[in-house]
Amino acid sequence: MPSEDRREFSTLVARLPVAIFRTAPDGRILMANQALADLLGYESVAELQRLHASDLYADPADRDEVARRLLDGTMPASNEILLRRKDGTVVWTRARAHAIDDGKGPRYFEGVLIEISEQKQAEVRLRASEDRFRTVFLASPVGMLIGGPDLRVRAANPAICSLLELTEEELIDAPISDLFVDDTGPRAAAVASMLAGDRDHHEGEHRLVTAGGDVKTVLTHLTAFRPAHGEHGLLGQFVDITDRRRMQEKLEQLVRSKDELVRSVSHELRTPLTSVVGFASELEERGDLTESERGELIGYIAEQSREMAELVEDLLAAARAGVGPVNVTPEPMDLVEACRDILSTWRDQTVRFVAGADRVGAWADPIRVRQIMRNLLTNAARYGSPPVELRVDADRSGAAIEVTDGGPALPPDEWEAIFEPYRRAHGTGDGVAVGLGLAVSRRLARMMAGELSYRSENGNSVFELRLPAEPARPDGRG
Repeated sequence: MPSEDRREFSTLVARLPVAIFRTAPDGRILMANQALADLLGYESVAELQRLHASDLYADPADRDEVARRLLDGTMPASNEILLRRKDGTVVWTRARAHAIDDGKGPRYFEGVLIEISEQKQAEVRLRASEDRFRTVFLASPVGMLIGGPDLRVRAANPAICSLLELTEEELIDAPISDLFVDDTGPRAAAVASMLAGDRDHHEGEHRLVTAGGDVKTVLTHLTAFRPAHGEHGLLGQFVDITDRRRMQEKLEQLVRSKDELVRSVSHELRTPLTSVVGFASELEERGDLTESERGELIGYIAEQSREMAELVEDLLAAARAGVGPVNVTPEPMDLVEACRDILSTWRDQTVRFVAGADRVGAWADPIRVRQIMRNLLTNAARYGSPPVELRVDADRSGAAIEVTDGGPALPPDEWEAIFEPYRRAHGTGDGVAVGLGLAVSRRLARMMAGELSYRSENGNSVFELRLPAEPARPDGRG
């Protein structure tokens, strides 16, 4: 190249805004422009050329590797190099370099450098963000999955796999809609709106079905992501609130049941109380009543008062059961005699009494046994149908009292439910005999080491109270 052309070329190189270099294989800097000096923080090209090429690398060993690859032709067309500035800071560059060979061997390396520090920093921030998201995604106790634009699962974390009882492999590429029990309505419309870009997120309460067929109630949060590059999709987060929802439903049922109890107790107390007040007013205001009429009114007052006292006793027993032990004092007793005493004052005289022996001994609290029998007879009178039968008998396992009515019998799934506090069987009317009396009666039976149960026989309802047998007396008699 003529000297004039070389001067013009040198002037052009010096003015170019792109960093240009030429180095010898041994590391000498043969040529550089001001753009390279500025890039590396040097005041002049002359200052830069006093250095060895390896001095410009963040890791001097990297220069040896670059030179080796340029010599053997394995250097890619574009390569990222981390260089060090004069002040010690580092700068990322993208280099395009090649070896110049005059036929006798490489004479020098030459190329251009473009700073890419901001791009590399952005990549580092992106990788850090991805790493943080991956850590949160995998370690989160909240079930999470990522869905593609086709609404198929792209990724699933361990929490959602555990919730659905599926492996990640089983979830990948599965339609998200298959996971939901209720995949129609507002949720489906919200997802379509999110994918269309009309909204960013959706929250709601939904139900997921597990691999075992169980249904889980979850609080769902769906978020749309629409990156500048890459496919759009959804991030779903699912919090299992199944137990919380069940507890809430139980609490709501308890509140409803207690409200029903208050209404029932009010009704049950109002009826006898109205009678007592009315009959007492008759006795107070009328002076022309005969002795027989007075006796009849007093008998009505006594009967209604007993009914109120029995109801209050049930309520007190239930209340005491919630805060401490109920007083139960077992002793030897004759169930036949107890049943006859109860029936002698029972308002419904149509009850048929059957005794398996003249005497059936039991070890129980007479007051509590009477309370239980009164509840059973009241239950039969209110919710059963004639005929009502009271049977007492004994066997090797102990003594038993059965109250049978003509039905209709309860379905098997309600045989235990009727003994729950504040619970009434389907189809029963207002009142507390089923809502509270049976729960109290079973508790009392168990406190006497006995049991109260329900069963159906030939369409009839049968309540059986089993009690421990009376201990043998010293003379050998029961």
